[in-house]
Amino acid sequence: MIGDRWKSEIREFKDGKTGRAIQQLTTIGNNVHLYFTENSFDLRKREIIFRSDRASGESRAPHESPHYDLFRMNLDSGEIEQLTDEPETVDASGNVTKTPDSQLIVYHTGKKLKLLDTTTGKISVVYAETGNFTVRAPSIAPNRRYLAFARNEDVRIPRGPNYSGFKESFYRIKDGRITLAYLDGSGWFDVFKDTHWTAHFQFC
Repeated sequence: MIGDRWKSEIREFKDGKTGRAIQQLTTIGNNVHLYFTENSFDLRKREIIFRSDRASGESRAPHESPHYDLFRMNLDSGEIEQLTDEPETVDASGNVTKTPDSQLIVYHTGKKLKLLDTTTGKISVVYAETGNFTVRAPSIAPNRRYLAFARNEDVRIPRGPNYSGFKESFYRIKDGRITLAYLDGSGWFDVFKDTHWTAHFQFC
């Protein structure tokens, strides 16, 4: 449930091969940092935002589609707090973004992009996909008024390890778009359309 807390799981040990000191942050469940184009760290506090299946009540391997939600960890105390409790998993890597201070977090669950204000705890829907498109790579504008993201026609090609399915997706996707939505949920429109797969969108 939102607000549930876990005590510190941090442990330190020495790497057997290099002798380097290692600090392991978590021990329970699958715990995943944000995608490499995002930053899990908070600009102002010693905290990180990450996905975990620790609240799911299930024990699944990463390839068995664990049920992920969003969590925050205090890096000083090690305490972990649950931020979301979604009936559908907070989607795979590349579908969570946040402001540098972690006040606003946008995440994909089901066919919706939702906005979490970590100051108030309020969660709202920014965008709901109703067509035959997948939604990826949300990015919040620096002025915090807009959200933009990639939308691609859903060609339903299974994905697997070692990028399997990528080549087939590359050749079959013929409708890729960049969509801009107002962060207050008041509307959206396509700003770019092409005959290729679009991904890794970021405001710069």
